[in-house]
This record gives sequence, structure tokens and C-alpha cells, in this order.
Amino acid sequence: MLLYLYRVSIVSFIVLCMFGRLAIGSEKNEYTNPTVGFKITKPNTWNYLSTETITANRENIRLKDEELRAAIRERATAPLVAMTKHKEPYDDLNPTISIVFRPVGALQGKPATEIMSTVVRTMQNALHDFKFIREIHETEISGLKASHMRATYRISNKEGRDFSVVSRMWMVPRGAFIFLIGMSGPETGQDVSEAEFDQVLQSIKIDK
Repeated sequence: MLLYLYRVSIVSFIVLCMFGRLAIGSEKNEYTNPTVGFKITKPNTWNYLSTETITANRENIRLKDEELRAAIRERATAPLVAMTKHKEPYDDLNPTISIVFRPVGALQGKPATEIMSTVVRTMQNALHDFKFIREIHETEISGLKASHMRATYRISNKEGRDFSVVSRMWMVPRGAFIFLIGMSGPETGQDVSEAEFDQVLQSIKIDK
């Protein structure tokens, strides 16, 4: 059950990144959470988001696995912080960055690449047309061992709009907990936002 709930949290995190309407922030560009030992800086023109639209956003998603979708509505973990390039409402795919912090559970002690491999199988079942752009590999975030992958997939909302998404995900285990870093946006056009994503990634500081 713990592993199942962990997978629920992962897929919820990916889905919420794509729609970008659900996180906690402040008026400052730098978000700091001393309780969990995490710091991140958003681009000056980007926006932190409130938690007010979490429920509405979860109701709006459409996945291949409706049982998993129901579990997301009931049990998903809210992010520490999320930010979007454009203020909501935005009538297109809004480039979004979201950070989740939660217990590793049954996967504690496993390498970051193995943790990601385990949960990617759930993503492949839940998301339409999931394809790797860059497969799972080892990397480092703020001096900690991490894993990273990049993928494309499609997701739709209850209005029937279909979005083609490029998502970049990092997993950073630290003891009994893990940081999930997601950055998502469109495949083409002015909102691809690679420079902004890299800027934010380089700003992340995690206490050891």
C-alpha cells in the first residue's frame, strides 16, 4: 500500500505540473523552507501560485487509468512550492515548475535511478503516448545523488482539450525522504522555456 500511495503521489505531481495551478509561494523570488532544508529561486517574471485551485485541477485531469485518477483526488500530496511562467488563467500549456517533498516509504535506501524506474512504469500506464526523450540516468542536485529523465506525453482535460507535454523530472533521495522536481511545458513555441528551467534548477539548494 505504501508503494502504491507513493506512485499516486508521483503521477499526481506530474499531472499537476502540467496544468500549473496549485502551489504555495510568496511575493519574494526566493522560496526557502528551513523545516525541510530547501531553497529555490524563481525567475523575476514568473509567478508563485496558491493552493486554492488544487481540487479543481485534480477534477479537471483525464488519465488512462481512472482508478489512479480517483486515488489522486483523494490522497495526493500537495507540493512545497510551484511556479508558472504566466499568471493563471492562461489559455494554453503554462510552463510550470513544482517541488514535492515526501517520505520514500518502501523504496528507502534504493538508488535514485531505481526509484525513478519503479515509478515510471506507473506513469507509462497513466499517461497517453509516453515516450522518453532522455532515459533515466544518474545525476547530482545540490551535491546529492539524484536521477533525471525527460519524456513527452499527452494529457487532456474534461473540456476535451489535448496537450502535448515535455516533462523533465528529477528525484533526489535524502534519508527517509525524497524531493521530486518537475518542470513541464510545451514541445515547441515561445513557451519552451529551457533557459528559465535551467536557471531555476541551478538555484536549488538542499541541506544535507
